[in-house]
Amino acid sequence: MNIKFLTADDISKLMDCSKTKAYGIIKELNSELEQQGLLTSKGRVNEQFFAKKFGFENI
Repeated sequence: MNIKFLTADDISKLMDCSKTKAYGIIKELNSELEQQGLLTSKGRVNEQFFAKKFGFENI
């Protein structure tokens, strides 16, 4: 099992946005995961979930 989590630095590079915006994205995605009953890690988001939501096939 190879699970990877993205940080705000990773997301800011992928999305070409500020780290503040990246933290906002992480917060939104983690909130959605929590509503599904899943546990999250503050400041990180599951890579596969991020890729699915933003249309990235291979990060």
